[in-house]
Amino acid sequence: MREPRKLFTMTEEEALAQDAADSSLGAWEALKFCLPWLKPYVRKLILVTMADISLLGLAFIPPWFTTFMLDSALPNKDWDLVWRVALMAVGLGLWMQVLQVARDYLYLYIELKIQLDIRNRMYRQIQRLSMRTLDARPVGQMVDRVLIDSDRVGHTIYRIIPTFLMVVQFALLFAYVSYIDPLITAIVVAFLVPWTILFHWVTTVGREIDRRRLFCCEMRDATIQQAASSFAITKTFGREQHERFKHGSRATAVQRLGNQNYLILVWFEFATQRLIPYLKTTTVYLYFMRKVVFGEMTLGMTAPMIAYLGRLNFPLERIANFYNWVRQTMVSTERLMAFLRVEPDVVDRPDAVRMQEVRGDVAFENVSFSRPGRGRVLDGVNLTIAPGTTTAIVGPSGSGKSTLVALLLRLHDPETGRVLVDGHDLRDLHLDTYLRRIAVVQQETFIFGGTLANNIRFGKPDATDDELRTVLEQVGLGPWLEALPDGLDQDLKSGHGLSAGQRQRIGIARALIGDPGMVILDEPTSALDGPTEASVMATIETVFSGKTIVLVTHRLHTAAHANQIGVLVGGVLVEVGNHQALLARGEAYARLVAEYERGAEREEAAA
Repeated sequence: MREPRKLFTMTEEEALAQDAADSSLGAWEALKFCLPWLKPYVRKLILVTMADISLLGLAFIPPWFTTFMLDSALPNKDWDLVWRVALMAVGLGLWMQVLQVARDYLYLYIELKIQLDIRNRMYRQIQRLSMRTLDARPVGQMVDRVLIDSDRVGHTIYRIIPTFLMVVQFALLFAYVSYIDPLITAIVVAFLVPWTILFHWVTTVGREIDRRRLFCCEMRDATIQQAASSFAITKTFGREQHERFKHGSRATAVQRLGNQNYLILVWFEFATQRLIPYLKTTTVYLYFMRKVVFGEMTLGMTAPMIAYLGRLNFPLERIANFYNWVRQTMVSTERLMAFLRVEPDVVDRPDAVRMQEVRGDVAFENVSFSRPGRGRVLDGVNLTIAPGTTTAIVGPSGSGKSTLVALLLRLHDPETGRVLVDGHDLRDLHLDTYLRRIAVVQQETFIFGGTLANNIRFGKPDATDDELRTVLEQVGLGPWLEALPDGLDQDLKSGHGLSAGQRQRIGIARALIGDPGMVILDEPTSALDGPTEASVMATIETVFSGKTIVLVTHRLHTAAHANQIGVLVGGVLVEVGNHQALLARGEAYARLVAEYERGAEREEAAA
């Protein structure tokens, strides 16, 4: 028996293996995926539907005012009837306008709320996914899906009920006209056939063009974001012209695809909204003229018939536009589903342990991990870290040092083995409570846009101003703080104008403010010069004294002060011990030290 297709869930590994552009959804599958998003707005939708139904029913009345005028009031010169009919027509028109305004306001409110909900869902989902998935996706792709695709799908969802009511309106009008004169049915159907064929062809072609256009939009936006973060290196290498050409070619591709889509829609709208309706209306008028001339219909009866037939065009246009929009936004729905239906690899278990404190008793037990395209990057690692000690992880580039840290932060789960913290498997811990009790200082501290205070409070949102000043004093930024015009409220402008040492000290302050039980230092001084590195490391040793420290570094003179050193080579932990013991052993660590010292001597000679 064939296994049913998994529509709503997939693992991150399956998501990475599948290109959303290669997936293809039917309209029903997309609706099943999106309809639950309407649930919070059921009551408001009921009100809107009632307003639509009222407007639909009231819309059948005005043409009959014209019938009364032409067949009764005016021929009989019954001016009282004329005034009564006129007043009723005005009153009904005003009431319909009031209903229309209320209905339009509610619809707009629902549309904006749905779009906001979808954007929030997308943003939450992106935050839940593992770094493996996020690193594999261009930033421009995620931005476009949160902003552009969310709005497009939200607009489609909100139009479901109005379009359904348009179908009902068309069916009622068509049934009434067919009951009055069956030949009208044949005329309308005759013109519906070419309209339907054109409609299906255009939406099919438009969907493929839209798929390519949205992909090109992602590439264009990714180019812009990459350029915005690499102006310095672009200018240094004199590659401005190359970057302009790259952006121009991608922007031109978007524009050309947009032109193709627009050209098709222009001819489609001309045929379906002008030519075919004109021919149909002319044919119907000629038919009614014949019936009036031969006395088969009064002139007054032609008014509601013509009005109802004319109104057949509006629901048809609305239905056509909605169907066309749905066919094209299937691409956006596919792209949203590529994120929203992914089950994150790293999730908390229902009975996860909430950490009240972290002492820093760490054990890696037979840990192995692989990366797509790189194979096994850690293989059978066994390492124990005692509380309150400093452990340095060293090794050649690509040996798995950063991956080991990522497992300790539970950015990934190991394929085999386990990582224990204070006797608990990391997979048994409530991740947020664990991460809030440890801290990380990275190779280059990221400075958020906003004030100095907000940057440091990222490590402890409820920190007081006094606490902020204290940690800044501890990391050696007290005098700098006093010199700032706005003090803690100084706008750091995403770090522009800060020295490398200042950035790292802000990162240390951010880590220190939460009073962590364990600190992970991932190449914290690799971008610093010698004197600054020595000063920053002295600050780290002072402020984190007594804490468990895991230090990843290429600077072996920094690692030499650690209580123990773990040496990774090719993903295998080949040695563990202190600096003197490993040197005396004369194996992997000793070779790394010798190579490091030769490199330092060459740098001194070159200087």
